[in-house]
Order: sequence, then structure tokens, then C-alpha cells
Amino acid sequence: MENEQTTKYSKENMSEFRKSISAMGTTVKNGTVIYDTGKTRREPRISVEDILKTPHNDKQAWRTYSRIFYGDSLYRRMLKYLSTLLFNHYMITPLSGEKKIPKKKLMNDYNAALRALDEDLTVETLSSKVLLDLLVEGETFYFLEEYKKGASVYYKPIKLPADYCRIIGTAGTPSINIFAVDLTFIDTVMSELISKNILTREEILKQYPRELRNAYLNFKNKKGNQWYVVPAENSMAFATEDGRPPFAYLVKTLARIDKFEGLRDDYIATNLTKLLVQIIDIDKEGNPEVDLEMAAEFHKNLRDIAGKKSNVDALTTLAKEVNVLTLGETGDASKNYEFLQTYYDQFFDDAGLSAEMFNSTTSGAMEYSEIKDEAFMSDLRRQLEIWFNYFLNTICRKKIIKNTNFVFSYLQTSYKNREKMIDSYLKGAQFGFSKLAPQIAMGVKQRYIESLVYFENDVLDLDTKLVPLQSSHTQSGKDSNTTEGVSPTKKDSDVETNQNGRPAVAQDEKEDSTIAKDASK
Repeated sequence: MENEQTTKYSKENMSEFRKSISAMGTTVKNGTVIYDTGKTRREPRISVEDILKTPHNDKQAWRTYSRIFYGDSLYRRMLKYLSTLLFNHYMITPLSGEKKIPKKKLMNDYNAALRALDEDLTVETLSSKVLLDLLVEGETFYFLEEYKKGASVYYKPIKLPADYCRIIGTAGTPSINIFAVDLTFIDTVMSELISKNILTREEILKQYPRELRNAYLNFKNKKGNQWYVVPAENSMAFATEDGRPPFAYLVKTLARIDKFEGLRDDYIATNLTKLLVQIIDIDKEGNPEVDLEMAAEFHKNLRDIAGKKSNVDALTTLAKEVNVLTLGETGDASKNYEFLQTYYDQFFDDAGLSAEMFNSTTSGAMEYSEIKDEAFMSDLRRQLEIWFNYFLNTICRKKIIKNTNFVFSYLQTSYKNREKMIDSYLKGAQFGFSKLAPQIAMGVKQRYIESLVYFENDVLDLDTKLVPLQSSHTQSGKDSNTTEGVSPTKKDSDVETNQNGRPAVAQDEKEDSTIAKDASK
């Protein structure tokens, strides 16, 4: 009889009941109607198995993994910390050699070089962007566009997608990387922007330098190659030692952390979730004791109640008895978190970083880690220093610098050693070394130092208005005899004074023993 009721119930009643409930965003499983609250399990974005199968030389795959995990706070914070660790303060020094360059010509070249570095390229900002690109992607590519405003020549770096670029060699003195770009990347950009009615084909092409536009049109007209070799004067290509993200080996640990964080979230959600169960009675024939419209209304009301709380689900069922099982763990859940903490520790160990850097409780382990980090980033930045020297002495010498060669160099200042380096540069200036370095280390751009000094001293007269306070360290012997800023003293006729120390006691105020002692002397 029970089987007959179940069969009759399933065939005659459930189809209509399913239709009544399904329109409310519910799911039906085995005769049970469950309201879908939108809670879904967070699946790992990359499996550890896929990572283990990835060849070491598949740079694009490792680049993709790194980009994905860059969305995580842990990986992102680490790369952001490293990319901004150095201040990227820089200075240029003219090299006149044996040839004596007239001061006017030298200053014209000097100002033109500083303008190109600071105004066109914005060296400090660009350096941080390039370093972050290298950390995330392992390679980064820019097309250096040259353009004119009136009679002046300017330069603008335009970033190209790394997945469509390849370093193909070196050129110039000093030697820089040159690269080729797959022009089909423009098709990819067009298909996305045109399909969304954001830009037209002509508007998109205008975004790229003339050289790239012409190369693309020749390729589409079958008059040129798919790969365009960027000339050395337009090439800005930087890469890590093997072209992979330098911390690509961490993605395996990150994938495991991702997995266990998902399990942790599931555990928390399961143990916090409450289930509202609504049972609609059935008669002896297996039919609901309320009509389907009323049952649907009941479920709607229950669904509305459950939907107000993120940790509450609703269930409506046709049954005489329902057993509600607890899905969460009843035992000690601390073991689940031990695995997760193990992988967090492994992440920092593998990265060669101190966890104290991001969750600092003590300072003992940080200093050595910071020194290593600075050395690593300085080594990575050295190729930028080479390119900027090439930019000044090869690219700019053709158009804006006429007579002078320059040496471009970064100051070794960081957030950790800034005060120490400023003090070192100041001491060097006292002994005849650079007077520019201390100011640059303090954040004053080299381009504006001369203007700042002129404005403060010649315009505002601050050198005469703001006089340093006198102290025992700054006073000369002559200054010590002046009365300005010195307390008045008694007349010599009234009080005996010593050359040094406090004023002598008057004769009529001395003790008898003191008078006798003075007489014996």
C-alpha cells in the first residue's frame, strides 16, 4: 500500500506541485522542494593537479596563474610591497669628457633631459609600474611613441599585452631588449570593444602609434607580416631571468590555500545554516490536504522569511515525517585550520619573506628580510637603469639633446633606509660631494632644485629672513661676548666674576673660613 501511495503521489501530484513551486526560484530533488538561497560552494580557481602538469617553459600559463592569484589579498600585498619598496629617486650627471661644453648649451641639454624624464616618462611612477608588471607577469612591453607639439619633441610609453609580445634580441649601447608584437592583438581588442558599441574600428586604430597602425593595415591587406619587429628606438622590453613571474612557484601553495579556504568557508556556512522545514500533510490516498496554489503560497511565505537571513534555508515537502540531519562537524574543527595555517607559513617560507612584514608582532625577524628584498628589487630594477641611459644618450641625442652625454642612476633609497641614506648624503655634501643627492633623497625632483633655491633665496629672501637659531654649537668666540640674547649681569664693581662658571660671591657675603682660605692663597 505504501508503494502504491508513493507511485500515485509521484505521478499524479508531484508534476503539478513542481510546476507551482519551480517558478519561485526553487529546485526539486526526489520529491523535496528546496528554496535556492544563492549560496554556492566556492570552488578553487586552479587545481593543484593542473599546476603540477604545467611545463616550466610555458610562460603564458604561469603568467595566467599569477594574474589570477594577484586578485588575492595575500599575493597582491606581497607584490605591491616589493614593487614599492624602493623610492626610485634618480639623478642625472652630465659627462662633458675632454670637450669643454659652453654653459648655455650644457644647461639647455640638462633641462631638456630632465623634462623628458620627469614630464614625458615620469620615471618614478613608470619604474614602479614596470617593476609590478615584472612581478605579476614576468615580462612587460611598451612602445615608445615619439610625437611633436609645435617645434618640441615628446615621448610617451604605450603598454602592449605581454601575451602577444616576444623578446627577439638586443641592440644598442648600452644593450637593450628589442621585441616583436603579434598584430592580431588589435583584432582581439576590436572584437570586444566593437561588439559592446564602445568604439568604432577607426577610433580604436587611432589609439595606437602611427607605426603600429601602418603595420596592422599592411598585415590585414596581406602586404606585411603578422609579427611586427619594433625598432630599437621604440622598444621598451623588460623581463625576469627566465621570463616567468619570479614568484610563479608560489601558485601551487596558493592553490592549496584557496582550496582549504573554500573548505573552511563551507564548514562555517554549514554549521551556521538553519533549515526551516514546512511539512504539508497528505491523505490516505497520497494527495496533499491543501490545494497546490495554497501550498505554493505557503512555500512563498516561508521563502520570504528565509531570504531575509543569509544563513537560513527553506524546505517544503510532502511527507508524514522528515528527519533533519546536522551536516556540520560535531567534533573538534581546529584540525581543519591547522592545515590552512601550515600552508600560510609555507607561502612565506617559499617566498623568502618574513610573515612579520604583513602581520607584524615583533621586529626581530624583519631587518634581514628587508635587506634581501631591497637587494632583489635593486637587481630587477637595474635593467631599467640601463634603458634610461640608452634613452638619454641614443634616443634623445637625435632630437632634443645636442651636445651632452648623461649618466642616469637611481639613488639607493628605500622606505627602510631613507633616513640613513639622507644622513649619508648630507655628510658627503659637507666634504665636497654632491649637494643634489641629499635633496633628491628627501623627495625634491632634480628638475626643480634650482628653481626652488632661486625662489626661496632671491624672491622670498628666506636666507635673510629665516636665520638659524644660535646655540653653543653655532656661536663663535666673538658671538659669545655680545649681549644679544644674553641675560644681563651685575656690574663688575658690584660683583666679582670668574672667567668661567657662575659669578663670584661678593666679599661682604663670604664666610669667615672662605676669607681665611683666600688670604692663605
